[in-house]
Amino acid sequence: MKKEKIIIDQNEFDYQLQSHSDYPSLLSISDTLSFFKINNLATRIENEDLEYLPNNFMGLIKEGNQDTFLAFLERKENGFQYFKDGKSNLVSNKMFEKMFQNIVLLAENEENETPTKKSNNFVIYTLIFLGIIYLFSIFANGFSLLAFIFVCFATIGFYLSLEAIYYELGIQTKFSEAVCTITTNSDCDAVINAKKSRFLEKFSFSGASITFFTSQILALLLFSISKQLTDFYNITTIILFFSIPVTFFSFYQQIIVAKKWCPICLAIICIIYAEIVSLLVYNNFSFAINTISIAYFLLVLVGSHIASVFVKSIIKQNLDFKSTISENNRFKRKYSLFKMVLLSSDKVNEKIIISSNILLGNPEAKLKITVVSSPFCGHCKEMHKIIDEILELHKDKIC
Repeated sequence: MKKEKIIIDQNEFDYQLQSHSDYPSLLSISDTLSFFKINNLATRIENEDLEYLPNNFMGLIKEGNQDTFLAFLERKENGFQYFKDGKSNLVSNKMFEKMFQNIVLLAENEENETPTKKSNNFVIYTLIFLGIIYLFSIFANGFSLLAFIFVCFATIGFYLSLEAIYYELGIQTKFSEAVCTITTNSDCDAVINAKKSRFLEKFSFSGASITFFTSQILALLLFSISKQLTDFYNITTIILFFSIPVTFFSFYQQIIVAKKWCPICLAIICIIYAEIVSLLVYNNFSFAINTISIAYFLLVLVGSHIASVFVKSIIKQNLDFKSTISENNRFKRKYSLFKMVLLSSDKVNEKIIISSNILLGNPEAKLKITVVSSPFCGHCKEMHKIIDEILELHKDKIC
């Protein structure tokens, strides 16, 4: 849909797709596209008709003896490119004809319609406003290059840590989709969700990093206001040197355990080393740190950890709740369940209905639809529109 410039509400699309009774079949995708009034076609074609297909489409393909799967396909000059597990693969035209299972799903954008994507301007403006206040509070007593460097590094580190947590919870963003498949040896999932030793089962690199960078952002503000930035830099230097073994552990996970690289994790590690270098260059380290400053920093660190764990648990609960709703709706939409309930219910006496109610269409028609409605029912309004459409098309065949 991105390639065809079709703009939709992605969250609503995911919900409708996962709630479909036949999810994750090809039918569920086609029906969901139809629900959004997007022109689509699922059909069977022969290999000699591949040249008539658009440059972007979805199709069923098979790799060797593996199971058939539905993939996004893009025509290239020297073959076809398909995506599997977030990774792109390019095959020649002859190889693709062997893999192709002759089933395609096509979709096109209405040329007459130019849908607009809604944006949450309130959130953007609020973040900009808070950012301006934050920077003003830090540099109110004078501009400091090292403070500016730390604002940039901590903000970038916080964003990358947030992306790592999203990936850990199974939420893929545009950033992670682009970065985590940047090379053939890149696989964020294999690293972030890799099995760890028993004594490190509860340790999360993404959780530790977001706690670390959140505490940096808050402590930098607190120590700037209290004019104790020197203590902040000295405490941060000590913590950064203690974090070096954690980065070595991350390298071990990537090289030895997962045997894949995590670009997000590597970027976070680069931020940590860049902060160390900045402190060594621009700050004269000293162990003479105020005890109260240490207490304040520890308070911010513990508070950041509790807040990150709490927010992470809320996000996970919402994801589980959303998944449960989709599964329940998928169950309720099953035709076999509807048919079983329908056949087990009592039949209504047709003669009583015809003799005592309003009749529309052909009273002699074999097909009769009984509608029970209330003028106080808001949901019934749409149903009456549907009945009007049916009568307009088949008024002689239906009562």
